[in-house]
Amino acid sequence: MMWLIILTLFYNMCNVEIIATNTDRSSYGETMHPRQVTECKEITIPMCSYNNIPYRMTKMPNLLGHTTQQKAAWEVHQFRPLIAINCSPELRLFLCSVYFPKCTTEKELIPPCRSLCNSAKSGCEGIMNKYGHVWPSRLSCQKYSENVNNCLNSENTSVILNDTLY
Repeated sequence: MMWLIILTLFYNMCNVEIIATNTDRSSYGETMHPRQVTECKEITIPMCSYNNIPYRMTKMPNLLGHTTQQKAAWEVHQFRPLIAINCSPELRLFLCSVYFPKCTTEKELIPPCRSLCNSAKSGCEGIMNKYGHVWPSRLSCQKYSENVNNCLNSENTSVILNDTLY
């Protein structure tokens, strides 16, 4: 059973790079897609639903430039094998905060903190490297802030996520 999970993991990790070249590109801090949606919407993807992460609203385009939740879901689901083997307890929150970032009442997106990214990466990178894969450059931790007052990490969710509707 473990070999099946590992094979699925590597098949999917190879596809992440292919998928990444076929999506709208952007990174946090750069100008986003010109057709920005101005309203927050409920997350419709079960992997990142309110049952699995501590918020329920997001806005597209996301931090990677995906213009719909479906496009983002197609890419984020490639990481399900890593979540299934629980290489990092922070991985789901990190991935969801990138692909479906929290939308505030001011309709701003809250990106993940660098510490959340580093925690997810340090837990999963070893298994990826063991099989010849590297942490995806699209998810580089250097993109994210070290200032925990304007980003999401596992320690500040109660402060950052103080309104439960969003």
